[in-house]
Amino acid sequence: MFSGRTNFGSTLLEAIFPNKCSHEFSWPRTTSDGGMHYQTCLICGVEYEYDWQRMKRVRRIDTAETISRPANRPRRQWTSRARRVKFITPVEYRVSESDTWHSGITQNISQSGLLFLGEQRLAIDTRVELKFEMPREVLGRDGRRVLAVGCVVRHQIEPQDSAFIAVNIWNYEIPDIESKVKTEAAGK
Repeated sequence: MFSGRTNFGSTLLEAIFPNKCSHEFSWPRTTSDGGMHYQTCLICGVEYEYDWQRMKRVRRIDTAETISRPANRPRRQWTSRARRVKFITPVEYRVSESDTWHSGITQNISQSGLLFLGEQRLAIDTRVELKFEMPREVLGRDGRRVLAVGCVVRHQIEPQDSAFIAVNIWNYEIPDIESKVKTEAAGK
């Protein structure tokens, strides 16, 4: 008599449909030792090593491998700048928990954050929220708007009260994917 569940069904399905997940990837993370960048699929949880130089996922990380997660470490005195990739798209931004959104145009993106030209100047160390379309090279899919949270790390004042604003991105979410995952989890 059969009782309980086995892994046979999921293994069989994986053999028949090896790419059943459309993969929506997180912002690339760095291991705590700084030795590797990786991305995690927000849907299925699979992890891939990420190459920032080529802006591509390199290989799937075997579940037997251990990834040393980023730790809360004190800020370093000096950090080399990450490679920038030209990235022009509209961005909306605001001081965290403010009701007023401002418009801007992104200039470039890197593993550490985003540079954009904004209509409203912001002070260094200001916590901000941003809405923009993430590049295909990062998420693996076109047309994904993200809501990001970060901190202004530098700015360059421009004429007409605008400024180039560099934001270190701490975290982000893909609102339609996040709500889909929460809805599916609640239904289980």
